[in-house]
Amino acid sequence: MFEERLTSLPEGVVPLKGLRILRSGMYLGDVKKNRFEPAQALACALKKEEFENHIDLPLEDERVIRYLKGETIEIEDKKASGYQLVCVDGHSLGWGKLSKGTLKNKYNPGWRWL
Repeated sequence: MFEERLTSLPEGVVPLKGLRILRSGMYLGDVKKNRFEPAQALACALKKEEFENHIDLPLEDERVIRYLKGETIEIEDKKASGYQLVCVDGHSLGWGKLSKGTLKNKYNPGWRWL
């Protein structure tokens, strides 16, 4: 934990105290106001089977392009809520936050399709 950022370090890493490090380990997300906000790096590292709450869209689904553009998309499941790992044909893309059938896009803004 460094300030609000949570990072996973590999086993056997030497103590880094006193060294200036650009990136150490994999960035998992931020802890803000007693909640965890997962990072894009974590989404890319996960397989859909490794995260219980996931949405797997077929490649032909028009919502895939809308997600990649940063838009909000509608999901059939009206009961599920919280962070969802968004996948396409089993491959993870990023995060969305689901509430009442609406998935708010958490895809990295710098990666969005214009």
